Amino acid sequence: MKLQAKQYCSDDSNYGKYCETQIERHAKKKGKRRQIEHYQKCADVLGRFVEARSQMVCLGTRNNHERDVFTRELSSKQVKVFSLDIAPDSDADFVMDFNRFNGNWEGKWDIVFSNSIDHAIDATEVFEEWVKIVRCGGYLMLGFNVGDMDISGSDCNAFEDEQVVAFFRQREDVQLLTDVENGYKYYLLRRI
Repeated sequence: MKLQAKQYCSDDSNYGKYCETQIERHAKKKGKRRQIEHYQKCADVLGRFVEARSQMVCLGTRNNHERDVFTRELSSKQVKVFSLDIAPDSDADFVMDFNRFNGNWEGKWDIVFSNSIDHAIDATEVFEEWVKIVRCGGYLMLGFNVGDMDISGSDCNAFEDEQVVAFFRQREDVQLLTDVENGYKYYLLRRI
């Protein structure tokens, strides 16, 4: 079963073009920021589950706005938040592609947050990578623009709510805990 309902790239055979397209998109949207309330709603839910002094990474952050909001909103739990983006001029803590991680990242994070899974080459394959980088008992909070079926070289995947939920429920390595609606639909998962 696939996580995505539609996929733009059938494989990563033109990986260089994919990276170029994502970096170009970043340049066009670098200054854009979602409203703080968008992330506050996610942080409220995360705060009910995560342990104090957890380590969190925001994947595909564009700029450090997500990181900074989560740092403030989860400060009572002393969560250390990092950012990751593919674009060299993103000023992210980690400048790298989120489609693949090396072995040093396995089990590295207590929390993985992203609303950029639609930018993955293959959302199902990238989800497999993201699960690996979360420690057992850790959390993934993933946002989807469900129902938007437009795909392109920059928005490479489209999702339907029923398919996403069915995909998560059939898995043995994660448990679907809850969801949050705030323009996107965020699913909170615990790695088993």
